[in-house]
Amino acid sequence: MQDFRDLENASAFSLEAEVIPADVLAIISPQTSLITVSLGSGPGGDVMYLFQNYICGENPSPRHARAFRDLAVIASQMATERRAALSAFRVVFIEESFPGQAENAKIPEKELDLFLAGLEDRN
Repeated sequence: MQDFRDLENASAFSLEAEVIPADVLAIISPQTSLITVSLGSGPGGDVMYLFQNYICGENPSPRHARAFRDLAVIASQMATERRAALSAFRVVFIEESFPGQAENAKIPEKELDLFLAGLEDRN
């Protein structure tokens, strides 16, 4: 409690209460003018905070967090697909089958002739 009082006296307006026992924060929060941001300290703070990557299940969660989805699985699938796409690109590049006619920019023959004529005029 004294730490909270010291912060109030130092003109702090808020603090992050990280992994303080939930019962303790629930007692302290109403007794301080500080805005208490609970990170792993239970619902007794003024604000509940949890990192998005924990909520989405992108990383292993610490004990005070919960994943509500499993984006790590999707990230793993994306990494696998990314490697496969890059490997496929490498193959067609080596085979010289990319870019093909469908991927090449086109110019009407008349415009190409004008371009070539313009080059001849400069030489």
